[in-house]
Amino acid sequence: MEAALISIQPKWCELIASGKKTVEVRKTRPKLNSPFKCYIYETKDKQFEHIGVVGYRTDGTRYDFLHGTGKVIGEFVCKKIEELYQCNSGWVQAYACLSRDKFFDYLGIPRKTHLGYDKKAYGWLITDLVIYDKPKELSEFRRPCDGNCHKCKDAIWHTPRDFSSDSKIVGCGRKVTAPQSWCYVEALE
Repeated sequence: MEAALISIQPKWCELIASGKKTVEVRKTRPKLNSPFKCYIYETKDKQFEHIGVVGYRTDGTRYDFLHGTGKVIGEFVCKKIEELYQCNSGWVQAYACLSRDKFFDYLGIPRKTHLGYDKKAYGWLITDLVIYDKPKELSEFRRPCDGNCHKCKDAIWHTPRDFSSDSKIVGCGRKVTAPQSWCYVEALE
């Protein structure tokens, strides 16, 4: 099953983990049917890299993790994606913890002339949030495979020790790197 891996800065991850931020705003959206699984990649941040964060999940349990280490800290189910325009700025402020000015800056709309622009963003609704006790490494994730492995440069082949012609594909080596915004990944079991 395909899923998405979304890059989020440490300060926003903390708000998501605490349950205060229930919408993530992006300029694009995946072509996945809702609901779909989304993994949260906390971006690296040298300023916070060695600062431990202690917080409480929405269910009241405690979580601890180092801030800004470049790991996957949790997952959520995106049950719906809303189209957002400048008229939704109050909704964005309430659920995405993003001020009106920051929302317009993100969309590239000049602050003095907020009217007359039809740029849109997408609000990814965060539900069924799980913050991992131990963050996952990016190396645990793989990009989706199209199934045409014989032509794929990322296919991992196994050749028997006797070098017979019984070579076979044993997996796909399509590793995931930190996405600029988000990317497709294979859902973990």
